[in-house]
Amino acid sequence: MMNLRKPLAALLATATMASLAVGASSTALAQYTEGNGPQTLNVDYGTETGDFYGGASGTLYGLGDDGSPTDAILNGASVDNTSQKPPFGTQHASGDALAVEDSFFNNNGKELAIYIQDYYSDWGYNKGKRPSDNRSYKLDVPVDDPSYGTYTNESNGRWDYDEITELVMNKVLANAKNPDQWTFLPFNEPDEGNWYKTGDSVFTNNQESKGYNSTFLQLLKDWDSEYDTINKVWSQYKNNATVSYKNGEEVAEGTEGATTVTKSLPEGVSITRDKARLAGPGDSAWRPQRTWHFLRWASGQYGDKYANVSDNQKRDDVTKNRLPDVMVWHELGEDSLKNYRNHYNTFVAQEDNLNIPHLGVNITEYGEMRDMGTPGQLIQWMAMFEETKVQAETAYWNMSGNLSDNMSGTNSANAGWWMFKWYGDLRGSQTVKVTSSYENTVDNLQGIAAIDKTNKKATVLYGGANSQISGGNVSRVGNNIPVTVHMTGLDKVKDVLGTNVDVEVRENAYTGIDGAATTPRVVNVISNADISSGTLDVTTTSIDRYASYQLVVTPHQDRTLATDTTDADGKAPESGRWAATVEAEDTELNNTSIADVKPNQGGWGHLIASGNRWVGGGNDSNAERSATWTVTVPADGDYRLEVIGGNEGVAGTNQISVDGKSVGDMTITGEQSIPSSSMKWRYQGSGVLTLKGLKAGKHTIKVATTSSKFNNTWDKFMLYQMGAANDDATTYYPSTDFRFQNGATLDWSDGTKGAAALNGGIADVHASTWESGYYDVTVEYTADKGTPLSLTANGTVVAKVQSAQGGLQKVVVRTALPEGITHFQIAGNGAKVVSLTTQRAAESDKNAVAVEAEDVADGATTVSPTGFTNGTGTYVTDLGVKKLDASHSKVQGGLHWLETDADGNALLADNSGKLTIPAGKLAAGTYNAVVTFSNDINFSYTRDKQNVDLGLQMRQNGKEIARDMYRFTFNAQSFLDRSTTITTDGGAIEIGNFDSTASMGVAPNIDKITFYPVVAADVQNVPVSDVESVAISGDGITDGVLTVKEGESTKLSATVSPKTVSQDVTWTSSDPEYVTVDADGTVHALKSGKDVTITATANADNRFAAQITVKVTAKEQAVDKSKLQ
Repeated sequence: MMNLRKPLAALLATATMASLAVGASSTALAQYTEGNGPQTLNVDYGTETGDFYGGASGTLYGLGDDGSPTDAILNGASVDNTSQKPPFGTQHASGDALAVEDSFFNNNGKELAIYIQDYYSDWGYNKGKRPSDNRSYKLDVPVDDPSYGTYTNESNGRWDYDEITELVMNKVLANAKNPDQWTFLPFNEPDEGNWYKTGDSVFTNNQESKGYNSTFLQLLKDWDSEYDTINKVWSQYKNNATVSYKNGEEVAEGTEGATTVTKSLPEGVSITRDKARLAGPGDSAWRPQRTWHFLRWASGQYGDKYANVSDNQKRDDVTKNRLPDVMVWHELGEDSLKNYRNHYNTFVAQEDNLNIPHLGVNITEYGEMRDMGTPGQLIQWMAMFEETKVQAETAYWNMSGNLSDNMSGTNSANAGWWMFKWYGDLRGSQTVKVTSSYENTVDNLQGIAAIDKTNKKATVLYGGANSQISGGNVSRVGNNIPVTVHMTGLDKVKDVLGTNVDVEVRENAYTGIDGAATTPRVVNVISNADISSGTLDVTTTSIDRYASYQLVVTPHQDRTLATDTTDADGKAPESGRWAATVEAEDTELNNTSIADVKPNQGGWGHLIASGNRWVGGGNDSNAERSATWTVTVPADGDYRLEVIGGNEGVAGTNQISVDGKSVGDMTITGEQSIPSSSMKWRYQGSGVLTLKGLKAGKHTIKVATTSSKFNNTWDKFMLYQMGAANDDATTYYPSTDFRFQNGATLDWSDGTKGAAALNGGIADVHASTWESGYYDVTVEYTADKGTPLSLTANGTVVAKVQSAQGGLQKVVVRTALPEGITHFQIAGNGAKVVSLTTQRAAESDKNAVAVEAEDVADGATTVSPTGFTNGTGTYVTDLGVKKLDASHSKVQGGLHWLETDADGNALLADNSGKLTIPAGKLAAGTYNAVVTFSNDINFSYTRDKQNVDLGLQMRQNGKEIARDMYRFTFNAQSFLDRSTTITTDGGAIEIGNFDSTASMGVAPNIDKITFYPVVAADVQNVPVSDVESVAISGDGITDGVLTVKEGESTKLSATVSPKTVSQDVTWTSSDPEYVTVDADGTVHALKSGKDVTITATANADNRFAAQITVKVTAKEQAVDKSKLQ
């Protein structure tokens, strides 16, 4: 059997319980509340419940624009469905569905929906009133005509919203590349503030005998109208129809004065569906009575079956089927966690009673504000929706364009993102029965389980374990609860898993809404467990109720499993990924106050805190406030401190000291400051600082600030080991963590059990890094000599090799990676991949070229900020073809607010500013360009803060070489980094927003741009071995130098460590003209005059070698005695 990975720790034969425990230590088993012992999640692998549906990874307004979120974030999250605003829509400043179509469908997206009512800028739509016929819209020109969609304020005999629906449908179908995968929602929350507010009431005066009330009846008739208009336009494009218009109305062909328009799909695009995919009615909550009558009406079953309704309220065409393809309602409050299944079952019963086909379901808004970014909450919702096989979208509460608060920064994961990623990993599997003891309750243990028969991998996702299940204690902390995943029916899948399995459990801890979450750590393993009985219990201590866990079961592998936690003796894991956390309220506090944050306090709009408490400022804002605690680190080395907390939307610093000595200031970027006094600091992010050179043992860490300088809250502190001894930060991704496409799969052949057989396909890896810069990326694999293998990082090929030898080997490339998530793809045919590893290589960052924006400003405005900024100081603004107009914008609360016209369009001024990097500044080549930017622009809409994604392009010789969108940063002086890839010929580069279709032509503020050549060193392809060192010995060697007389020879020996590996070496001389060396190590000194290096290289691994210097002394000249006097 081939050992595919060097052992990281002693093999664990039984389950160990390990977690990040309060008190900043790792422990084998944390204490739990007496009376609330281990909780059990029952998983029956003998009972399948259908194909994995994957619909719960939807998001409302989760995409901001093309490239925001980044492709890597979208691809990893595997967002199944999203609802966006339509073309011409002004409900949001960003997020046009057409703009995000490519990035969405290119990154695992399945269904793209639009809220047609989002055409309106105000909330409720059109000031909450159903529009009448006050406008005439321009529809009789091609959709790319500048006048298309404009209107005059005059009646034309057609309902305004019907015209809006047509203009939106035309724009979509004339441009969409994937029309069959689009869904159209005519109405959003019609039961409440949007035109048809009746709640669940449908009858006049709530009396059935009086028939439908006029408001509900108007909704039903308007549904018919919308259904017909949407499908009319759909059919026109499907058939490439030429349509005649006159005065905004369609008229017969040949009508005098009519204008014709041919309705054509984009070139190469076709429609296969007979009808458009419609969804509705979109109620704000489950409305059983309203739903029943809507279904009756839409299915054509109204008519005489409802005898108590007067004839003038009956439909004209009662037999016509206008059912939606997808039934939509919202589940927003926490009570939905206990009531949703009943809602769904009632709906299915209604379908059955009406004898209509089962419709698709999309819960287009789910969850409270507290649930977003919180994996232990998200899993409870996802479990319900996956069980019932429906689609669902996380609700829009705070920001658009950030997956509903399930990502961090511009390209980083938060804990919510990892929950989405794990859920997406289940695609292609079959779900199995999961039973929780606390089903249909609020805030308790729930899970999803599935089995991937192709890759022979079983997975359980779970979280939400709560110690306060009963007794009415609303704090619901749930810290350190052992959870037992009780798996049965494993004997029924022995053809998939065999009878001996390996188990790995990873932990995904809450890090705040905008706080960065690194790659989840392995906290529990079982190796070679016997499951012939069909049963296996795996118990792991849950750090708190807000964390989620991924449990993976595979056949026994050819690699050694190990946790990222300390062992029973407190020894650090060889992975170098030990971590600890401490709640801020559990530290020694000075001049601070502790606030309780009950998870159900404040209703739908409430944010949570880790441990349900956070720490804020004290009474004296000028006095230092601090949090101090003691932590025991397991090994010498560097550690990364992460502070989770919130602030007032501005950047600032906390002062960090270790053992009484200052180690630097931690920069913390601005976070969204929600105006409500009770929630102002609860939109939490994170700051990080490296603590250099800590020695193993106890250390006292202090975080400090003064509220007058930087008023931020503290929720919890996390400390991460940055690598094993004498090693930089390294993260290991085993093949069992990969995704596969195009025929690649896990292989379970002897010698490569658990490796990824590429088979001409692709293995996808989503890796996380803390900062931009260079990393050594290593792909370990086994292959025959000459086997091709390629590696791409975010779409750029960084390594392409043919294996230099047969057997176990690795490709190593030093490449520039962005902060956050990188999407790697490994491709080839004949290779079996064991793992991908990233390791920081900061010494190569000197290869980067940094350009300060003010040094290359060209007609733009340079700003010297007052107050603190986390940028380098001066920055540049006004870099687009449009800029803020001082007469139509204002600065308030640290933000720029844009005024808009009556239709929600921003009032801006023309501009011509840009950056111009001169020719020769960058050598020709491909670069990872890291743009340090800020964006504080909001629209002054009547709804919430409407943040804007701003566009920036780079062009050379008039040709665009990069185009990206830049998210909201909460403040002009709070900067984030966003990476983009460019290829330059070495000429001048212009940078700005040159396209008014990208965020109105307005660009973000730029502080600097750092250009990293994508690859910093030659790609290596070397064998894998356990060689540790090579040493040369021999008589006469002193301090690495051997002196030999000219013409003489001497024998050297080489020792390869450890002695268990091959002792064979290859001897070489740096200059055989002066010194040669034989294959057995015999050195021959040929002539003097030059020092020569002799090298012994280990044959088992040519990365390891030893050298000595040979000095040759000249021969002594013979004396001719005959010439002596």
